[in-house]
Amino acid sequence: MMRLYVGLLGAIACALMSSHSSSLSVAIVSMARYNRSAALLDSDDNTGQCFTGITTGGNGSDDSSQESIDTIRGEFDWSESLQGIILGANFYMYLITPTISGRITERFGAKWMTALTIMISGSILALIPTAAHTSVELLITLLVIQGLFHGCVFASLFSLYANWFTASERSYAISGIAAGSNFGNLVTFPLAGYLSNSQFAGGWPSVFYIVCMAHIPWLILWILCVEDTPLKSSRSRLIKCSADELAYIQTNINSFGAPKSSSRAPWIKILTSRCVWSSIIWKISAGWGYYLLLSKMPSYLDKVFGLSLLQNGLFNAMTSLATGLTMAFCGPLSAFIIRKASPRLSKTAVRKIFASIALLGPASCLALITALGCNSQAVITLLIMALFLYGFMTGGEFTIISEFAPDFSGTVFGIAATISVFPAFVAPYVVGIILGDKPGEIGRWNLVFYITIAIYILGTVVFVMFASAEPQEWGLIDKVNRKKRSKSIDIISKDSMRDAAQEILTCVER
Repeated sequence: MMRLYVGLLGAIACALMSSHSSSLSVAIVSMARYNRSAALLDSDDNTGQCFTGITTGGNGSDDSSQESIDTIRGEFDWSESLQGIILGANFYMYLITPTISGRITERFGAKWMTALTIMISGSILALIPTAAHTSVELLITLLVIQGLFHGCVFASLFSLYANWFTASERSYAISGIAAGSNFGNLVTFPLAGYLSNSQFAGGWPSVFYIVCMAHIPWLILWILCVEDTPLKSSRSRLIKCSADELAYIQTNINSFGAPKSSSRAPWIKILTSRCVWSSIIWKISAGWGYYLLLSKMPSYLDKVFGLSLLQNGLFNAMTSLATGLTMAFCGPLSAFIIRKASPRLSKTAVRKIFASIALLGPASCLALITALGCNSQAVITLLIMALFLYGFMTGGEFTIISEFAPDFSGTVFGIAATISVFPAFVAPYVVGIILGDKPGEIGRWNLVFYITIAIYILGTVVFVMFASAEPQEWGLIDKVNRKKRSKSIDIISKDSMRDAAQEILTCVER
């Protein structure tokens, strides 16, 4: 089935995009200069330090086969706050591109928009080593440009899926987007750890070269298999949608609310909708924790617990696997619960339950981490559990936009992604400021976790109070047009009555 190919290639596109950030998160541990011995000497009697000697294997026991503490690695003298700016640079242009790309793809199609954005942003990876050696300003500029194209991907895929997937398949397709992103991290984290620790192509530069080359097979398959609509696919000379599948989609697609290119978005109603803002605030809260863990956990495990790059990559791969698993099955699980529990349990209630688990679950894990001290095995287990629970978001908020605004899902998602992107570049920078020149002190990391817990709770409360999975009137084109027509008829009727009255008065005067 062509729908399977479209969904699979869309998930791989998200996997490739996520690999851009995760490769930098691991590679920067090797890129930035860090002197373990000096860091320990600067600390007062190692107060608050978990790692105080030889690098450990994650269970707290010394292992003489690991690297020594006097190892000085990295060639770039970047502070923690500067590293936060570098890690967040991908997301600065998210303030501009998602909303614009949402409308562009709804009007002109998503096939070439997705292909263009993925390939240009992927090609930029090959330029990162040269940019880093030239100047940090050039590196940040390059990452900002890369983020300009990243901001188009999700909105493009949402619009593409609106034309291909029926209402009953919605949760599966959207879950595939989220799961694909984590699959990209699953592959990239250990690969980046291994390559950074090797001598191949200079070590860390090889990470960006290898990930860049992985985009080529995807581009070929995307061009061959994907079209903007099933109708275009059925007319293709290459791989095409069958007549039976086309008939099935055309019969059922209206229940999904496929966007019409000629429609105008009701901007004022979108920007004043409680449903929209509940999703935005939830995304901000979830994004703060997710981007924090995605971008700073390699540094946390390295500087607090002394994990090697290879161990670090393997751990981060486990967190991505845990998140990917829940993201993959929670979408279908929520659809099953909605189908079986209705009408006893509404769709809105199910979305709120899943969304609450996705935030309060990680918040509970982080709270336990702050009480565990230097028990590295327990901390690592809780971090994996936190991201496992975060994956419940595909059964909660991640699907709800296409439900309360089915005919403007690309536009609304673009707006939500634009506003909620702030944590992506603010969180790493704030963490860098909190850590300062002592990134190995566990007390400073605990402060980071307390802030994250508070943000998680805020997002949960707002979403539970104001979210809704029911289609809003402004989110359905047919209702909006019907309302406009009704107003037009009223105006015409009033004008006709006025004209008739005028004619009667004229006759009387005569």
